Amino acid sequence: MAKRLPTNPNLQQYRKQAKDFVKAHQAGDSEAFQRIQQSLSRLAGANMTAIRSADFPLSDAQWIIAREHGFESWPKFKRHIESRSQRITQPTGFAARQSEAGAIANALSRIGVSAPHSGQPYSDTLLFGIGGGITVGYFVFVYPEFTSLSILTRIAVKENPKPVFQQTICQRIGVKPRYLKAPSKQAAREKLDKELDAGNHPVVWSSPSQLPYYGERNFCAAYHTFMLDGVDDRTGRYRIADRSSQPVTMSTDELMDACISPMAPKFRGMVVSAPKRESDIKAAVTAGIQDCRTQVLEGWDFGNFKGNFGVAALEKWARLIVDRKDKKGWPRLFPRGGELFSRLVSVFDQIEVREDGSALRNLYADFLDEAGDILSSKTLPRSAGVFRESATLWSELARCFLPDAVPEFKTTRELLLKKRALFLTKGDLALPQILEINQRLEQIKSRMADSFPLDDGQVDSLLASAATQLKLIQEFEKEAFEELSID
Repeated sequence: MAKRLPTNPNLQQYRKQAKDFVKAHQAGDSEAFQRIQQSLSRLAGANMTAIRSADFPLSDAQWIIAREHGFESWPKFKRHIESRSQRITQPTGFAARQSEAGAIANALSRIGVSAPHSGQPYSDTLLFGIGGGITVGYFVFVYPEFTSLSILTRIAVKENPKPVFQQTICQRIGVKPRYLKAPSKQAAREKLDKELDAGNHPVVWSSPSQLPYYGERNFCAAYHTFMLDGVDDRTGRYRIADRSSQPVTMSTDELMDACISPMAPKFRGMVVSAPKRESDIKAAVTAGIQDCRTQVLEGWDFGNFKGNFGVAALEKWARLIVDRKDKKGWPRLFPRGGELFSRLVSVFDQIEVREDGSALRNLYADFLDEAGDILSSKTLPRSAGVFRESATLWSELARCFLPDAVPEFKTTRELLLKKRALFLTKGDLALPQILEINQRLEQIKSRMADSFPLDDGQVDSLLASAATQLKLIQEFEKEAFEELSID
């Protein structure tokens, strides 16, 4: 029986397979000998010694690969793959509103998996909610070299060698993931190439600071997820699905540097396959909503950090942002000048620029609309409207940190949003513009260290405004989650 070609066959990979076939023959590989014996008439019935001593050029290896896929010759096999590639004129299945859920959604769409309630591919919106949706988390860690400030907006889970958020999504929709690990860059490359050759689309974890198409090295996230779509036959570069509506690409070295780096020292990947039975989509949606509601209202029992999650985190942040006595209060931790400016930019970035914006509240509202249809609920669409109001409150909070009243702050905000829009619509084709924006942002940051535009009183006023908005969000979301229910 002829081998089946994947949906998007990659000629470069088959060329590589042919070269590896020749090397396997030279190394005395018994499996290679068996394939040669079965395919080449001149060596049919020959023993292993005869096959090993026989001439086996690259053209023979290519011919066997073509025959194994049901084609008479390598040229016909090559033309077929090229014609299929030419028919794919527009990229599909690359965009995502949230990177982790989007990587799974894109991978599932590649293998034809549909949501049972609609018969359409799973949206990353639905998968995001099934995984647990949104949260609030506030963390400041002081190290000898630097101080980190993290605002969590996706439900918190205990990350371990297996990605728990994505693992939860897969489990709830009946997909059994197969995990990939490798001790070195070479082993990781071989493993990924093998999966692509088999027609799979691995989900890969990377260090976001090493991704060349973002054009920056100061990502606050420890890791970032994308889907590996294939290899571009013309350039040999790996094609990536990473939030942008357009595919982005990386060279082999760039991909390996992103997969294994000081921030991501161990290679991790995952391959999804079609579920063996139809998932209980109602149970999956219900579990996701319950997890989200519980964490926001009750916090997350994670060591001594329970108060850093949910509505309690908003209360804590609102207090510390104006507290002059607490050693982790903003007035003591982030003095007026370049240090404070970096934190203002970081907060805006984490709320509005990373992922879908508005602290993922609009994304969650859209999930609740879809969940309402699945569960035939009248209350969930109303809750969706409430969370769209919450999204507005979060965007207003982000603007508190980079307000219009300060020209340098307004310019910074506009540049950050422009950079995000460029990447989402153009992918790595926007890299020259993104690098230019990054240069302008660095220039503004340098000026802030020497000539900060606010005096102490104005800084106090800005932080007090943010604290007021945080308290408003705390009260609003506490009520919103208390009323979130499935009728």
